[in-house]
Amino acid sequence: MTIKSKAAGFRARSQHYAARAEATREEHGSVDAVYAMVARDGDVGGGIMAGSLAYRLFIWLLPFSLVVIGGIGIGADAVSESPASAARSLGLRGLV
Repeated sequence: MTIKSKAAGFRARSQHYAARAEATREEHGSVDAVYAMVARDGDVGGGIMAGSLAYRLFIWLLPFSLVVIGGIGIGADAVSESPASAARSLGLRGLV
């Protein structure tokens, strides 16, 4: 099977599923609501807002995680304990 024939198969299946979803849109209000949300998201620039949110989360979480890790190291050094056992005693092992 060649790549072109696989691509044609994928294209045919995607068109079939798209037609099926459009038909389901008429029957179920929830599917219609999802279509409306996607259209509205594109109209108001949802991609730009999502990128902005991701950027802000990254800018906030990176320094926060570095401070937390540094704090664990400083705290472990203050009580003469290894950082691994300090993290284990804080219950961070399950999080990590």
